[in-house]
Amino acid sequence: MLRIAIVSQNQDVQKSLSAKLMDMGYNLTVEDFADGLLDSLALEVPDLLLLDLTSHFSGGLSVCKTVRQNPAFKETPLLVIADFDAVRDVEFAIGVDDFIFPPAKASEIAFRIKLALWRANKVDAKDTVKINDLIINLANYQVTVAGRPIELTFKEYELLKFLATHRGRVYSRETLLDRVWGEEYFGGTRTVDVHVRRLRAKLPPPTCDMVETVRNVGYRFQA
Repeated sequence: MLRIAIVSQNQDVQKSLSAKLMDMGYNLTVEDFADGLLDSLALEVPDLLLLDLTSHFSGGLSVCKTVRQNPAFKETPLLVIADFDAVRDVEFAIGVDDFIFPPAKASEIAFRIKLALWRANKVDAKDTVKINDLIINLANYQVTVAGRPIELTFKEYELLKFLATHRGRVYSRETLLDRVWGEEYFGGTRTVDVHVRRLRAKLPPPTCDMVETVRNVGYRFQA
């Protein structure tokens, strides 16, 4: 499940966006601006960061710079809600993937978020992920390789979907347990190894080789 971090001091923005994005199936983290915010978010880097600077613009430029200078957020899509007159500074715009101008509705912001996630993770408007011969249909939980259906268990599917929509990033076994199995799962990290092994066995070459082991760290999907 893709994770979005919303940073805003506006309670209305927090509530309206949270309701809309949760209905769309995203996992949310909602924060206020505070010292150590990025360090906290870097413990589990979100798939997208949304900054609402309408009530925090005095430090808006420095916030955006700080995000992009932090290696943990180098590849994280960054969306900014700010007044039009406030973002005319070209220096401010550098590093921001998209601007949203008030009074944008929650539905528009959600669309911008979905578009940004598509650009980053290649999840298209038809809810499919296509990587070479591999196609993952996010709407009906189907996986095919070169047109041939691949029968996966639900967790095998969720593991493949998560890795494929975050390709190139390395995830520890502990993080995969949290993101795929959830916080309420009490099994050990050996579960991840077992599911990766079964997943590779079901995917034909060379697709199976895309699920890579990173020694002493975890796994990543490398197309």
